[in-house]
Amino acid sequence: MTVRVPNFDMMKSEVTVAMMTSCVEAGACSTATFYPNSTYSNCYYGDAAKSEYPMNCIIWSGAIEFCDWVGGRLPSESEWEYAARSEGLPQNFPWGDTLPSCDYAVFYSGGYGCGTGEAWPVCSVAAGNTLQGLCDMAGNAYEMGADDGHDNYNGAPVDGSAWVTGESTKVLRGGSINSSDVLNLRTTNRFLVNPAAIYVDTGFRCVRDVN
Repeated sequence: MTVRVPNFDMMKSEVTVAMMTSCVEAGACSTATFYPNSTYSNCYYGDAAKSEYPMNCIIWSGAIEFCDWVGGRLPSESEWEYAARSEGLPQNFPWGDTLPSCDYAVFYSGGYGCGTGEAWPVCSVAAGNTLQGLCDMAGNAYEMGADDGHDNYNGAPVDGSAWVTGESTKVLRGGSINSSDVLNLRTTNRFLVNPAAIYVDTGFRCVRDVN
């Protein structure tokens, strides 16, 4: 299947706790869409020491609120994969085809988060960046997409837009601190999940259209 993706900009990093705090303080993001650190210690919002960690423990509607606030949106699967493959290169990981290690990605190696038990501050492993400088496209936090969950791509749009058909699930990409199988970090890997559920190893980043 060949997809033509239109021009777009993508955030360099996953949305951080500090970014989300700014959105909440501006009145554009609702705290009802996520759990804070005071509810669960492995949720990062509200922990001053975790301001540069990926914003986790948030549902899809909260991520959409933030992206709206910055003038963007969640990426389609096609956009996300195109970006993760360094603008569509035929490679297995954002950095190329070298198998993942903690020099390239924060995943389950020696324990959660490369043995630390948690995520790392965003952009901590520059060797894992795409050629365009996007960081953590593999590992650290799974990333939310705009597409509904489908078992395959039969009937999917070929113009790079999100495939939204009213399904009950949404798509996650990129692997996380909980990925013990390095294949889960591949640019093509995907998971279907409940968009109203809270996941401690899931975050997001936004894109915006470029005319």
